[in-house]
Amino acid sequence: MTYMIKNTEFDFDVFLPSIGKNLQRGLVWNIDQKRALILAILRDKTLEPISVIENRVREKEGEKNCWQVIDGKQRLTTIISFLNDEFTIVHENKEWFYNDLPEECKKHIRFFDRLRVNVHYDDIKDKISDKTKIDLFEEINWLGTPQDIEHLYSLKNEQMG
Repeated sequence: MTYMIKNTEFDFDVFLPSIGKNLQRGLVWNIDQKRALILAILRDKTLEPISVIENRVREKEGEKNCWQVIDGKQRLTTIISFLNDEFTIVHENKEWFYNDLPEECKKHIRFFDRLRVNVHYDDIKDKISDKTKIDLFEEINWLGTPQDIEHLYSLKNEQMG
């Protein structure tokens, strides 16, 4: 799954060619988790940073960034989904789509200032290996909805075998 924002492409699955699998699992957050994230943003709560590997890609049209999302897929896709009016939040017993919110609230979510990003750089000289991606994923992915232990185990086993 990829998504484009202002000349940056987000790769939410991060395919690992050495083992033929995606680093990231599918979307697993339920509606309550999604709503809680959006309300946290509106309440100025500080969120855990997302972690990405940045690749610069040159194309005919120019250069663009590709962020491989190592940690933060559920948060980023939730924000994007809310911006696209795919679900509502509930405040004071009223449901609100993004487009129904007051402009100040929309602006706050659109820029999600509370989201910090840890960026690891991948370039031609120093390519980040699939093993390093798995290690980084395992090191930082212990918050939120717990990872399926089978998924982590299969990533590590496929890498060794």
